Amino acid sequence: MKIGSDKYFNLTYCANAHPGETWDETFSNLQKYIPRLKSALSPNGRFGIGLRLSNIASLDLVKPDAITAFKLWLNENDLYIFTINGFIYGRFHGGKVKERVFDPDWSTTDRRDYTIRLFEILNHILPDGIDGGVSTAPIAYKSGLNETGKEKVCDASALHIAALIEKMVELFEKGGKHLHLDIEPEPGCLLESSSDVIRYFEEWLFAGAAGLLMKSLGVERSKAEELILRHIKICFDVCHFAVNFERSIDALNNLTKAGIQIGKAHISSALRLMPGDCGDEYRGKVKQLLEPLTKSDYLHQAVVMQPDGLTKSYSDLVYALPNIKDNRSGEWRIHFHVPVFFKGLNYFQSTQFVTIETLKYLKSNKLTSHLEIETYTWEFLPQELKTDIVSSIQKEYEWTMGYFIKNE
Repeated sequence: MKIGSDKYFNLTYCANAHPGETWDETFSNLQKYIPRLKSALSPNGRFGIGLRLSNIASLDLVKPDAITAFKLWLNENDLYIFTINGFIYGRFHGGKVKERVFDPDWSTTDRRDYTIRLFEILNHILPDGIDGGVSTAPIAYKSGLNETGKEKVCDASALHIAALIEKMVELFEKGGKHLHLDIEPEPGCLLESSSDVIRYFEEWLFAGAAGLLMKSLGVERSKAEELILRHIKICFDVCHFAVNFERSIDALNNLTKAGIQIGKAHISSALRLMPGDCGDEYRGKVKQLLEPLTKSDYLHQAVVMQPDGLTKSYSDLVYALPNIKDNRSGEWRIHFHVPVFFKGLNYFQSTQFVTIETLKYLKSNKLTSHLEIETYTWEFLPQELKTDIVSSIQKEYEWTMGYFIKNE
């Protein structure tokens, strides 16, 4: 749906909030939830969908009959799709995901072929006059990779991304639709900070992928680099940068100065706590309350601000939690997507203040027109925050829309 006084921004939510891996399951969820949300939030205007497709679902939807039927359903219900979540290749609900969420990584042909398929789907259903993006994993998960291994993954990924750019150029030449891959930095991955992203563009995309594009497309280096910047962008997940204590405005400025564009922003907040400011009783209670989260299906990276101003990172909360009673522990930020309307409750806070600061900056500078609310951990929330899924998602929309209305 369009928001802002000039209707510049497309706002949606990521449908990975709903379980479902096959296309039948995915479409059933869309039919169940989307009309109810549209009726409540955008009864008289088009309503956007942040589509999530697993590899299995994409294999079915790419078939001509299936995609034609889906496009008809979208048109009949005044719905549109401008973004697809292509981060999660396999199962995302109903089992332990953890670091497998990054598999297969960008060194594999499986990741390349899956992503090309998503662009073929998006190109077919994307409305005229709007750009469309597919968000994707941050190249690979770092754990277990030495420096040589990291370079090999980056080398292979540049080859596969070059092939993807060739496909996007081909689709543009046929239909004139601007498509872009939106790489999503995340803590613990090869790309987790703005400096990681800039280095990857300079050392692998401009150095490796550009050379491949020069040969395959018969273009000069300047044109190859222009195509890279046009078709490879960033999915800026506010929660992820907040967890790493990298200020959003600084990160966005760094990327913009390097010529790297934001394809989509994930409107999201992380869990935040301040055990260093409290006593042993508080820290013990927080540890007790967080224990269930260590049994979650998902990876919950944790970053702790130390008294010396340096941060200590943990690959998952289960490794960080034993240190919660350390009197020196300062602010903790945990990769757990809490609802964006959640500011704090009892022992816990959120990085909502970072989300607000980022929204303000994006609104003023219009670095992207695509905004996607991404909260997918509803089943792990405390009972005080639980309502039915539609009401919860609607409340997130209303909070986000309210920010724009109050700040026109």
